[in-house]
Amino acid sequence: MRIALAVVAGYAVMFAASITGIVVLWALLGAEGAFRAESTVASPIWSVANCVFGLGASVAGGFVAVRVAKQKTHLPEVVLAVLVLALGLVMAVNQLGSEPPPLPEGKAVGDLTFVEAGGVAVSPTWYNFSIPWIGAVGVMLGASLRRFTG
Repeated sequence: MRIALAVVAGYAVMFAASITGIVVLWALLGAEGAFRAESTVASPIWSVANCVFGLGASVAGGFVAVRVAKQKTHLPEVVLAVLVLALGLVMAVNQLGSEPPPLPEGKAVGDLTFVEAGGVAVSPTWYNFSIPWIGAVGVMLGASLRRFTG
C-alpha cells in the first residue's frame, strides 16, 4: 500500500510542478513566444523550456516517491517511471496526425488567453515523443538523489 501511495504522491508532485512551470512560462513568453508565428504549434523556445521544466518536475516526483515509500526497494521509482513513460508514449501516439483545433471565433493567436491557448495548442512531434523519456529519466534521477542524500 505504501508503494502505491508513493507513486501517487510522486505523480501528483510532477503534475503540480509541470502546471506551475507552464504558468510561469506563459507569464514570461505570452502567446507570441509560446507559438510559432501565427500558428498554434508550440515554438521551439516553449518546447525546450517545457523539457527543462519537465525534467525538474520529474526529478521532484521521483524524490518524493522514494521519500514517501520509505523502503529500500526500487519499486516506487520504477513503477512511477514506467507509468510516466507508458502514459506519455500513449498520448504521443494518439496525437500523431491529429488536426489542430480551430482558434476561437474572432481571435488571433496573439490574443489568446492562457486557457484558450491550452485548448488549441499543438506540440511538435519530437516534443511529444521526448517528454515521456525525459520524465522517466527524471524520476530515476530524483530517486537516486533522494537515496544519495539519505
